[in-house]
Amino acid sequence: MPVPTMQRNQLLGLWKGCRDFPKDMSNLAKLCHFYTPRIELHSEISNVGKLKLLEELKVFRVNKESEGFETKQLEHLTELRKLGIYNLEKIHTKEEASEAKLIEKKYLERLTLDWDSKRANVDPGVEALVLESLQPHRYLQKLSIRGHMGSFCPKWLGDELDVKALQSRCLSGVSWKDFPPLGKMFDLREVTLECIATMKEFVIEQSFCRLTKLTLSGLNSFEKWVPSQDANHLFPALQVLLIRDCPKLSVLPFSNQVVCPPDQDRNMDWFPKLQKLGIVNCPNFFLVARIPWTETLNQVNMRDVKLLEKFQYSKSSHGIRLSISGKDDLHSIDQVLASDILTEVTDLTLEKGPCLELRHLVMLTSLNIVTFRNYRSHVFAPRSSSLVETSGGHGDVKRNLPALENLRVMSCGASGKELTELLTHLPRLSDLSIWDCEKITQLAVGVDLQQTTSAAVSGREDGGLLLLPGHLSDSLRDLMIRNNPELVLVDPPSLLPGGGGGLQALRFLQEIAIWGCPKFLSACLVSSPSRSLFPSSLQSLELQGVKGMGTLELLSNLTSLTSLDLTNCGEDLRCEGLGPLLGQLRELTVFSSPKFFAGWNPNARRVLQHEGGGEEQRRQIVSPLPTSSKLQLLYTDEAEGLLAAPICSLLSSSLAELRLWGTKDAHLESFSNDGLHLLTSLQELEFNCFDELQHLPAGLHKLPNLKRLEVDRCPALRSLPDEGLPKSLKHLDVRRCGNEELIQQCRGLVGTIPEIVLED
Repeated sequence: MPVPTMQRNQLLGLWKGCRDFPKDMSNLAKLCHFYTPRIELHSEISNVGKLKLLEELKVFRVNKESEGFETKQLEHLTELRKLGIYNLEKIHTKEEASEAKLIEKKYLERLTLDWDSKRANVDPGVEALVLESLQPHRYLQKLSIRGHMGSFCPKWLGDELDVKALQSRCLSGVSWKDFPPLGKMFDLREVTLECIATMKEFVIEQSFCRLTKLTLSGLNSFEKWVPSQDANHLFPALQVLLIRDCPKLSVLPFSNQVVCPPDQDRNMDWFPKLQKLGIVNCPNFFLVARIPWTETLNQVNMRDVKLLEKFQYSKSSHGIRLSISGKDDLHSIDQVLASDILTEVTDLTLEKGPCLELRHLVMLTSLNIVTFRNYRSHVFAPRSSSLVETSGGHGDVKRNLPALENLRVMSCGASGKELTELLTHLPRLSDLSIWDCEKITQLAVGVDLQQTTSAAVSGREDGGLLLLPGHLSDSLRDLMIRNNPELVLVDPPSLLPGGGGGLQALRFLQEIAIWGCPKFLSACLVSSPSRSLFPSSLQSLELQGVKGMGTLELLSNLTSLTSLDLTNCGEDLRCEGLGPLLGQLRELTVFSSPKFFAGWNPNARRVLQHEGGGEEQRRQIVSPLPTSSKLQLLYTDEAEGLLAAPICSLLSSSLAELRLWGTKDAHLESFSNDGLHLLTSLQELEFNCFDELQHLPAGLHKLPNLKRLEVDRCPALRSLPDEGLPKSLKHLDVRRCGNEELIQQCRGLVGTIPEIVLED
């Protein structure tokens, strides 16, 4: 529709992809509103003064050199509610500024006045006159002034305040010597002051009774708060306080010496409605402990302040989360936190210190999750490492953390002895994670409390033994250990008959993840290579970088296992023992064991030799395979062995998703085994990183349920199979193969397959 015929339009919307305004936009005489994906498009309307009914002009750029963008274009836009005037440095006289007639725009609610901060030439006197002449109507609600280099604020905002109805005021990058008092703006709700080099103090006014948000940013000289003489309260309605990049600021108005005269109650609640507090990059600020922890406060975020790299506090219906990351000079949690807050914390993370003391621990009565990260030495202060107090005349009193269920210890210098002591006081612990703790070299499961306590007191000489207390056999559900290269699983100091050894005593354990611990099973495999080491309750097992298993025989007791991940567990690892697990296993991942499936016939009987050897050798028939497999997801880089017909036949009724990865040294050009077509239940198939693969497996067209096929980073593949693809296919993705022949062939399938992805 030509623009001139749209005279009656009151609203115009421009679609997301639009980059330019229609020409002759000013012919839309009845236009009141227009919506754009970028507000900068507002500045492109030439002769905008013709749109006399316009209610929003968010960006008007003064450009005297281009006709149709002069200040006088704003003169007759009396219906405006929102207006932003930019490039005001191009106005050099008060007469030019007065042409905008801002004072006559009685409906104007929001006004932005902006001078380019990167301009080369500045005349403070001229800019002062220009701003004085841009006086808005007295009922303006929101005002932003940015980049003004005049020496003083305008009279209409200062001594002769006329805009008393302001609810929001933002000053950014101004150079005023004196700042306008806020005492007469009794409806003020939001104040933002940023990038003001001359501001040294903030006067707390009595009029702040309605202020809900205060933002102070980039105030390089700001260092103190000054209560006005008539202020008998501070920020009674304030909900959000944000301060950043104020290098000289050392305190907040929360601090008693700032707001409390000697004769006043120092416990007075000055900020009853504060909800959010943020302090960032204020390196001299240090009175964190004096934050008013009111009932309404639900979020505190501090970074790079004195003593702290990070301090985060959040309160929700799920509980209170507290994360503290200290600097080298932080020695006690008391320096940054009122201790009574600890009683409500449910999730605590401590990084780089400080050490906890007994009096802190006994206050953590609500604690459910705790994480220690990057402690160079002790987690607990040396004098408070024990949670056992001596009570005069009444014996020892043991202190427990009854609510704690999740413990994470990451990159810490704590010894096994120290953590053993802690674990004895966690009766409900269900989730334990230990990452990068090099001082812990041995792991064992205690049989009873006496044995655990004894080990905690004596331990190994080097403190490297972590003994999981016997009570964890009833409570622990998840165990994760990562990147402890010297860690070895050992039997407890005195294994009772029938105790099982290894981790079997943890009889309710459901998930185990051991990553980057190559020696973890070495001691147990040497002492008894065929025994089970994991509890039969296990549902998920991840072993990554754990060497020496050889086969899966030691997993034969895991009758509840549904997910198994074996990554980088040695080139000698074979799948013997996998068959019985397929009756309940749903997910299987195998990587970096190049002969895992090779030569495996699931239907063959195995012959095992008796450990006694010699003439006493006997034949043992293992448990029969399940009648059908329940495996649904399989990820592996051992594609050749897997695609053998006997294996695919076993998995045919259950496997729904198969992802195959190539290896750099495989030099695989085509698949020699042809069992893929037997996987009749397969719905998703993916080939990844086969650098030299030229042919996909034969039989793809025989997969009746295949819906998704992805070929990712297989640069040598030039074509799809000659037999074609299954009719059930809904999605084909070859976008990162980089082969034009393959892409052209796939383009020819457009229309026969609903979704084809050829490029990123």
